Amino acid sequence: MNLFIFGNPMSGSQSGQLQINQIVEACTKCSIHFKLFQTQRAGELPDLLEKHLSERNEHTKVVIIGGDGTLNEALHYLKQNKIEVPLSYLPAGTGNDFAREMNLTHDADVFVQNLKNAPSIELEFLTYHEQNSGTSGIALNSVGFGIDAAICELNQKQRQAVLESNGIKKASYLTPILKAFREREEFEAVITIDNNESFTVTHNLLVGAFNHSFFGGGIRFVPTAKQGNHSFEVVVARKVSGFTIVKAFPFILTNGSHFKHFPNHLQKYQCTVARIQINGPIKSQTDGEFTKYGNVDIKIQLDSYPFILTRQN
Repeated sequence: MNLFIFGNPMSGSQSGQLQINQIVEACTKCSIHFKLFQTQRAGELPDLLEKHLSERNEHTKVVIIGGDGTLNEALHYLKQNKIEVPLSYLPAGTGNDFAREMNLTHDADVFVQNLKNAPSIELEFLTYHEQNSGTSGIALNSVGFGIDAAICELNQKQRQAVLESNGIKKASYLTPILKAFREREEFEAVITIDNNESFTVTHNLLVGAFNHSFFGGGIRFVPTAKQGNHSFEVVVARKVSGFTIVKAFPFILTNGSHFKHFPNHLQKYQCTVARIQINGPIKSQTDGEFTKYGNVDIKIQLDSYPFILTRQN
């Protein structure tokens, strides 16, 4: 076995560099041959994959080190170019919702020890195409519109400020959440589930598609959404006040029964294909990465790709 390691040292407020250092040490200790390719700037990972994947042989395993956004970037490139190379993943992000859902190890020594015999599975993810902009992409965790995207935008700005201050202070999730809620803008959406009749939802705080239960760095927001279910869930949060959040939060953090207790504010729809239409500019997030659309007409469905899962012991 030999490894091609593609690492993002800046992920997770530079915890990516720590994980890279630790896997290099683990490989050296176990006499495992490896090649290390590190990104130096945002968006460089596809270039590294294109340049170096052709150098691999049948004994090579491909390792991605970074956050959910880094893994998304790698998978998007491979699917877009019809390249099938089973991926393994050592988490080094801030939220790490994908790793949490799949119970993946964060320990570089355990990762290297388990990699040789770890199972390969067809991992399900979301693929989407937005008609107006012609944008296509994938999501391992979720695609969302509304307050989750606003939080991601503020987190992104906060992380950049931390980096520019040489990491002297640590970014906190709480400040962006509170700011995003204070500045929230409700919106209307038209939703079509599995090509059935469309319906309109109004006064929305959030409309999103979820591939598994975790959201926002460890919150089990959609307990019934599970990786490998051969379906995903479209979730709508509407007419949500601060008082509603205060009442719902204990259920979210404990038994996950918030959808049952707040049916007028939280709805979910299980499906294999969904279409979401939104008139007017809207903030969006994909696996925690922020973007912005004008009018939205997006189709979301399931796809799969082989992964080598290095779970915690």
